[in-house]
Amino acid sequence: MYTWFRTYSAKIGCMPELLALSREAVEHLKAKHGLDVEIYTQIGGDPMKIGLLGRYDTLGALGDLEGAVAADEEWAAIVERGSRLAVEGSVVDQFWKKL
Repeated sequence: MYTWFRTYSAKIGCMPELLALSREAVEHLKAKHGLDVEIYTQIGGDPMKIGLLGRYDTLGALGDLEGAVAADEEWAAIVERGSRLAVEGSVVDQFWKKL
């Protein structure tokens, strides 16, 4: 089992709109790519931080999905809309392997 966790921070005053867009993004990933992604917010620390978590059975499945999402024009439009709401350079992706 492999886990992907992406975090990013909302600009001041943009948290509600970025959370709504994050929900739209998660719904899109489920509808178009069959991926279940969970949304998290940080407790303690940065109150403007959002996290997305997805799980994959194999690295191959993760690679296949990355290719499909990269070619998805609707996904690109969602990301573009988020770029004005998120702090530039705040996106951090982590990949973890379950032992």
